[in-house]
Amino acid sequence: EDADLVVYVGLEDDCSGNTFARAGSCLYEEELHRPIAGRIKICLDEIDLDEDDQVSDEDIELHIGVHIHEIGHILGISTSNFYHYHKPNGEPWGATERTVTCANGETKTMDVPNVLVEEDGVWEIQTPAVVRVVRNQFDCQSLTGARLENQSSSNCFSSHLDERYFFNDVMGKTVHMHNMLTPVTLAILEDSGWYQPDYTKSTIASFGHGAGCDFVNKDCIVDGDVPDYSRGFFCNELWSSSGASRQCDATHTIRASCDLQDDEEPSKDFEWFEDEDWGGSFTRADHCPLNRYWTEYCNEDTRCFSVEDDDSVCLEFECKQQQQRVTFDVDGKTFTCDKDFEVIETSIGNIVCPRFAAICPEAVCPGNCSGRGVCDWDSGTCECDDKDDDSAGCWDSLFSASSGGSGGGADNNQATVRVPS
Repeated sequence: EDADLVVYVGLEDDCSGNTFARAGSCLYEEELHRPIAGRIKICLDEIDLDEDDQVSDEDIELHIGVHIHEIGHILGISTSNFYHYHKPNGEPWGATERTVTCANGETKTMDVPNVLVEEDGVWEIQTPAVVRVVRNQFDCQSLTGARLENQSSSNCFSSHLDERYFFNDVMGKTVHMHNMLTPVTLAILEDSGWYQPDYTKSTIASFGHGAGCDFVNKDCIVDGDVPDYSRGFFCNELWSSSGASRQCDATHTIRASCDLQDDEEPSKDFEWFEDEDWGGSFTRADHCPLNRYWTEYCNEDTRCFSVEDDDSVCLEFECKQQQQRVTFDVDGKTFTCDKDFEVIETSIGNIVCPRFAAICPEAVCPGNCSGRGVCDWDSGTCECDDKDDDSAGCWDSLFSASSGGSGGGADNNQATVRVPS
């Protein structure tokens, strides 16, 4: 009876469509319509067993991510729950009848949640914490919100973040090995009016981190080339089963090959190459090619570094937060990257320095400043709204708010979103 949320778990032998699980809210608090119960249906056909009928550690990690994703839907990140979001003062955001272009291109006149804005078929969630966190994530203070999935959906708008921009976020539609509970997801939950998230438990996504406005507003590939704002995130090498090179994925924890294929036949909107059949195989990233054909994992003490001539290597590294530099070791010698994409000559070849914000995301404005400040990208520190708050991620403002201080925030109708350490 003291639980904030009760989740019922069921099993289904075959869900079809490569579906890992399904979930939704089913019971709501009376005053603010906060979900207080939900259900998850686990699809047994998507759980792989080895010859000893055991599940591998990798698959266990994968399915934990699946269940975090589904609980995100139950907590409130869903098309139906968007209609019931509340402002911090308890006033409902409500809905307004509008004529809109749905994700599938269909035009509809319908009630649309006021937390969502649509323009030319592009849907965004535009609420205060979300806007501030997204701006800090991409280092672009002109952004207006977090984009929702733009692929055809059974609903006019999606319950998922757009993986062209939020590839590693746990609330993207597709499950990956490196899905993360990011500040963006926590900001959506905060702006529901039902929760006070603990941003110290979030993980900043490397994908797109600090890439600037062009990463969001311009094409991922331009005339077949990878523009500067896409370096380290997208690729343009056609995959070959006989000799694909291995680069680094966006997190720099994996050596991987580019997923560019010559038979994807993307739609006109997503043609990035002169050959109209070429495209990344991951459709939910708008066919933007990604280094995601994973071949080798780096261990906890190492990260993937690119080597000139289309190769990569896992090297011991250290993030220097105060200096905003990353160092790496080769044959007992330590090298320092003074700037992104600097080329350093070593005994194993020329190492291409990564984006500091991608390889060391937590060293730049932790928690994306918790939606309570602006990231100073020159120093990698948060400029908190509360000038007395000198904590790394504006945590003091966060905890002051959740304890009823001047920052506002949690009250008796709010639950706390926490992640186990």
